[in-house]
Amino acid sequence: MKKTFMGVRLRRLREERGMTQVALARALDLSASYLNQLEQNQRPLTVPVLLKINAVFGVDVQRFSDDDEARLITGLREVLADLPAGVGGEGAGDAVSLAEIRELAAGMPAVARTLLALHQRHRQALERLDALGSQWGDDRSGASAMPTHPPMAY
Repeated sequence: MKKTFMGVRLRRLREERGMTQVALARALDLSASYLNQLEQNQRPLTVPVLLKINAVFGVDVQRFSDDDEARLITGLREVLADLPAGVGGEGAGDAVSLAEIRELAAGMPAVARTLLALHQRHRQALERLDALGSQWGDDRSGASAMPTHPPMAY
């Protein structure tokens, strides 16, 4: 069975609840030292701890699932592959290693989700721009169906 290190997610849960490490450790009947090790990814998050989190806070344990991390990794790889060359290095997809993508997804999932959301908004904006260009007769080749007027002299 794969060890699951979810320290960032555990810390985020604690911060969302406005709790200190000591308070969360007491609520979960753990030592503060052990909780600190979990948050620092020095120890894996175990099933008994996940069950305690669910029992105490009613949090869906899927929040700590590897499936979410796998989706983030896939999404981030797609985003990077979609970047034009020259952005972030030679070939944009080659500029960030898979190990770095995995570390981002595991260690900073909220940042990864934000990047995916930004990319999605970027794609939607491009689609709207293309639709507006079609509506105005812009074929994106520099030619436009709109007549051009000489600049006005004031």
